[in-house]
Amino acid sequence: MTLCSSNVIIIGAGPGGLTLAVALRQAGIGACVYERAAVASDRGSGLTLWPNALRALDAVGQGTAVRDLSAPLDGIAMFVSRGAELFRVERRAMHDRFGDSGLALQRSELTGVLLKQLGEESVRFGFTCTGVENNGSGATAHFADGSEAHGTVLVGADGLRSSIRTHLFGSRTLRYSGYTVWRGLANMRLRQGVGLTSLGCGSQFGIFPMARDRVYWFASTNAPEGEQRRAGRKQTVRERFGAWHPPVQEIIENTCETAIIRNDVYDMDPLDSWSSGSVTLLGDAAHPSTPDLGQGACQAIEDAVVLARALDRASDIPTALATYEQQRLKRTRAMSLQSRRIGQAGTWTNPLVCWLRNQAIRHIPPSLRLRQMEWMFDFKV
Repeated sequence: MTLCSSNVIIIGAGPGGLTLAVALRQAGIGACVYERAAVASDRGSGLTLWPNALRALDAVGQGTAVRDLSAPLDGIAMFVSRGAELFRVERRAMHDRFGDSGLALQRSELTGVLLKQLGEESVRFGFTCTGVENNGSGATAHFADGSEAHGTVLVGADGLRSSIRTHLFGSRTLRYSGYTVWRGLANMRLRQGVGLTSLGCGSQFGIFPMARDRVYWFASTNAPEGEQRRAGRKQTVRERFGAWHPPVQEIIENTCETAIIRNDVYDMDPLDSWSSGSVTLLGDAAHPSTPDLGQGACQAIEDAVVLARALDRASDIPTALATYEQQRLKRTRAMSLQSRRIGQAGTWTNPLVCWLRNQAIRHIPPSLRLRQMEWMFDFKV
């Protein structure tokens, strides 16, 4: 049974896949999104969107709707676990330099905006892709229920353990980072609206205010891969971070057990190519990265805007996919490797080495700090 024949078949209804569908519609290109989850979730953890991603969302007409659900950060800061401040960049400085200061919101809020724009007819839930055919007239996706969908292009936006990536390039080894991360949403109002990250030895805690008196937070610590603990997630985080500076303990206590998720952190050595025939990759499927730059969703959204533009402007599919890779491979490779380096510095446990790391961070001149951020936030549509 053939479900539909669209210009573009998108596997995965995350931020990247949905942004691509919106961008393609804006360009007059038909697209259909297939998602293995049975329904669109109204839950999930938070994420950060930085100026580069907001600029990309503006390009597809969704930036205002996303901002309306959020509160802009009053800048960013870094602390140590006992509370000493290493640096702070105020909102005005970020806005003047980058056009935005960034924001945090729930993942489902972002996807909800994009789903509303697309409409139910463009997204199919409960479809697990089991195979892909590349042929002269495009590509065909096969699903677990025996149905199939054909398009001139197929895009794998199916995340870290992408089945489309495996189809194109075989099984690729994911690299365990050496640490695990808990993410949660607390119901409380912060006294200040700054997004901050605090550093310990082999551990970190991040705090990002959200709209409607909520806080998105993450906590990471060195751990063996696949470690299982008898204590619940909240109790484990409380044991490891309860003595950190305020308001860490208050945030933990104002988070429900069910609002905490835990994941080991993986990335992958960058691929040299994302495409084969009429099939390509996007987001974590193409360039899995550690979360240390907060750029996972941001880079997927950038990918989507660039790919849609390439498909709109190129005279043929091979040229479009080659243009897409040419514009994205170098940037995403640099982002992934820099995120890995920062993550590795966060795993250091020697107190003297950690002190030296913190002093190096503290003494970076403000002008240089802004220049270091510029390459990350400088996305031109």
